[in-house]
Parts: sequence; structure tokens; C-alpha cells
Amino acid sequence: MVGLDYGNARLRAMQNLLLSAPDYYGLVGTDSMDGQISALAATAYPSDVDAALPRFTGLRRFDEIVRHHMVRVLGPLPSYYENPRDGVVGLLTDRWDLHNLRTLFRVKSRFEATDEMLRMMVPIGRLGAAELNELAVQPSLRYVIDLMVAWRIPSRETAQAVRDTWTVYESSGDLTVLETALGRAFAKRVGEQLDRDDSGAAAVLRGELDEINVLTCLRVRAARDAGERTRLDSLGTDQYLPGGRVRLDVLADIAATDDRSAATSQLQRLPLPPGWELAISDWDRSGDLVALAAALRLASTRRAVGLFGHGDPLGYDIPVAFTRAQENEARNLRWIGRGIAHGLGRPEVEHDLAVLI
Repeated sequence: MVGLDYGNARLRAMQNLLLSAPDYYGLVGTDSMDGQISALAATAYPSDVDAALPRFTGLRRFDEIVRHHMVRVLGPLPSYYENPRDGVVGLLTDRWDLHNLRTLFRVKSRFEATDEMLRMMVPIGRLGAAELNELAVQPSLRYVIDLMVAWRIPSRETAQAVRDTWTVYESSGDLTVLETALGRAFAKRVGEQLDRDDSGAAAVLRGELDEINVLTCLRVRAARDAGERTRLDSLGTDQYLPGGRVRLDVLADIAATDDRSAATSQLQRLPLPPGWELAISDWDRSGDLVALAAALRLASTRRAVGLFGHGDPLGYDIPVAFTRAQENEARNLRWIGRGIAHGLGRPEVEHDLAVLI
């Protein structure tokens, strides 16, 4: 594929800097936060350690090192490719705009402190640190959305889609209405970009939409079982994201199913990605949606990172594999940091590491 050769070659070289199993187990083996940071400085993180050392302490310092590294590595990724912003590479980094905007929406709806909000921002997509800072200092959620529309960020279509649902949010107070509009606008981009693409990269990106939809479906079902109602109950298929492989009307039917085993049977008849069937069977036994979300994310990440070995070396499989591997590395490091900070035992920390490289 013209325009991908340089970027893919660069990511292949950067793949060697991803943390390996010995790196992780060495970090787990440290007995203090300072020891952990020293061990991390001996890997690909020395400049990130230097950036965080004078400004933070304790677990906050560790989290900032991880965040700084991910922004430093993934932020420039689109620049390695020709015309990336409207293509698959742009979708990979722009996924972080959803994370950042959802964080802004949730914090602003509770009128919480700006500095705490900025700690959770990861400026990798179209929204850089300057835009996120400006959004964060707005006096209310309404002003955040008005600024998104005025500046057309992260895109004109996304900003307008969120603005169009403001009246519904204002009357209901249900933040999921705004978040659903945000997600559907991005999912529309995914569908338009991938179209009939049958590559491994496309399968992973569509699978992310299916992952969100299945979890939404089961959360709506669980809320109904608990006697709760949300605005989503009246949205029908509009609560789900288009562009995945699972039909939205089927998800709506599953959400309305009273019996968990019947819902499981319906789910397992769907075109599920590898690894999902076992995760859904575990949910059938436990009803634990948190565990299901973690299992689906791990299966999706394993599938994505596997593209390093069996994906198209000249296609978008390589940036998909690298991006998801780097995100998984950040997740592992945050878990290790919390293990040290909260005095968890080594076996417990190692049990929940996802070592895929």
C-alpha cells in the first residue's frame, strides 16, 4: 500500500521498545514506588521519568510517566503516514478524543476541579493539550459543547451531533444521551472509512464497536432487572453504535430478554470475535459485567496485537497492532503501580497482567 511503507517500517522498529515479559516481572519484583520508577527508567521510559520526577510524587508520578510516554509515542503516529487524518490511522488516534470528551462531560456535569480533570486527559487525537485545556476551563458543560461547535472540534459533525442532543440531556439529566451521540458520530466515521474493508485492522476496529454495543445491551438489561430506568430504555436501536458486525435490532432483542441464559444463547449465535464465547459463558455463570468488560477487552487486544505476526505487513494491520500494544502496556503499568501503592501481593498483580509481546 503506497504511503504505508515508511510508517510500518518505523513502527516495526519501535515494536522492539515495547515492554516484554521480563520487563514486567522485573517491575513487579520491586518493593517500592521509587524502585519501580528506577526499573522503568532502565527501559524505554527514561525521558518520561525525567519529565515527571520534579513535578509529582508517589503514584501520581508513576501515572504521569505512563501517560507522558503514551502521548509521546502515539501522538506523532499519524505523521508517519501520508494523509492520515481521514483514514484508518486517524481513527486509531482519534479514538482518544472520545475518551477525553467523555471525561470532560462527566467531570463538568459534576462541577469538579479542572486540575483533576486534566490528569485524566490523554492528548493523542485531534484534540491537543491546548484545546483540552481550553475546554477544561469552561464554566459549565453547556459552554464546553458550545465551544466544540464554535471551533468544530474534534470535527464539525461530531460537535453538532452532541449539540443536537443537548435539549434531551437538559430535560433528563442522563449523561449517556450525550455520550451516545458522541460515540455514534465516531462510529459513523468508522463505517464510512472501512466500508467493505475485510482486513484484520478493519475487523479489530469493527470489533471495538461490537464490544461497546454488547456491553451497552447487557447493562441496559441489568438495569431493567434491577428495576432501574435510564433514557436509553426509550432509544431502541439508537443507543447502539453503527458500523459493527452485530445487527442493532438483535442487540435490542437481547436487551429485552428476561432470562440470562437465554440472552447468553442469543449472544453466542452472533458473529463473535475470537475469545468472546468463553467470556460470555463466564458472564452467564456470574452475571459480572465488570469481569465481562475486562475479558472482552483482553480478547480484542490479543487479536489486535496478533496482527504483528499474521497481519498484512504492508497494510493497516501494523499501526492497529502497535497502537493496541502500546495501550495495553499503559494498562499493565497502571495496574503494577497500583499493586505497589496498595500493597498487593506479587501473585495477585501478575495474575491480571496481560503480557502479549
